Amino acid sequence: MRQGLYGEVCFNEWNRCKKRTFTFWRHSRYVLCRHACCAFNRNCSFLQGLFIIRRYPCTFENLPILLSGVLFGPLVGAATGVTADIISCIIAANPISPIITVGAAMVGAVSGTFSHYIFKKYSTTRVFVSTLAAHVLGSMLIKSAGLMIYYNFPFETIIWRVPLYLFIWAVESSLIAVLLKNPIILRVADIRRQTK
Repeated sequence: MRQGLYGEVCFNEWNRCKKRTFTFWRHSRYVLCRHACCAFNRNCSFLQGLFIIRRYPCTFENLPILLSGVLFGPLVGAATGVTADIISCIIAANPISPIITVGAAMVGAVSGTFSHYIFKKYSTTRVFVSTLAAHVLGSMLIKSAGLMIYYNFPFETIIWRVPLYLFIWAVESSLIAVLLKNPIILRVADIRRQTK
């Protein structure tokens, strides 16, 4: 009787342990799957971030174009924009897109027009306003239209160029404002005469 009771207790205990073990492994598999999904999502986010960086490159190719327009006027700025775009297309082995080239020219022309004809006296405000107008017309509108026409970029992709170029504008205009405090650059561009 005692042996039968002891055997039944052992059998019940073995069943309970088996259920705990099965529950433990089932829970462990759940945890492992959850961690695997999290790792996959993180990797996908990282790859998506790389895709976004490649899709929306944060470059400052307009900095010399803006600087030449601010320093030397709209004609030199436009010529610098056209030259810079053609050289970059040749180096990257890309076909020259006329609308994008016009956008690069407008970046220099608008910054030069605002700097030399709309604002009569040199100031930091002049730099920020002229470079903002150049980015809005040249980079956000004309170049974006060229990307949509020549490269079939969807509007959902193009719209992200607005905050991107607002960030680039803030950096580039700040750098130009700092550069224009250098007396050598002021003397070269003859801006010191305008400030007197």
